[in-house]
Amino acid sequence: WLSTSLSEEKDSNLAKVTTSVRILLLETEDPVAIRKLRAKKLVSDTYHIVTQNWITGGQEPNLPSLPNSNGTYTDVHGLMRTPTQTISLGAADTVRSLVGRRMGKSKDTCLERLVVLSSRNGKLD
Repeated sequence: WLSTSLSEEKDSNLAKVTTSVRILLLETEDPVAIRKLRAKKLVSDTYHIVTQNWITGGQEPNLPSLPNSNGTYTDVHGLMRTPTQTISLGAADTVRSLVGRRMGKSKDTCLERLVVLSSRNGKLD
């Protein structure tokens, strides 16, 4: 019994300090997609690799994706990124309720209160 409980404890500790890696082959020549996903050239200008890593005991990030027609994509950290130029504010009441309040210094903190992204892990790009 003692050896089993120690082994489980060691396994859980090991999972907290071990890194998992995912390597994806990206077949595109789009310079914007290559830059945003931090892809590295593999053989030619056509093939690139994208790497993700995370703590083994933690939650695995979402798979990265290429920017779609409106520019939304999932980055190497698993976060959905939305270009700010695609965001519009439709609720005047929401804007009026925030007038005069301190929102924050960065683009993210200022606009996150105004924008609801389609993913709970979304960020503005």
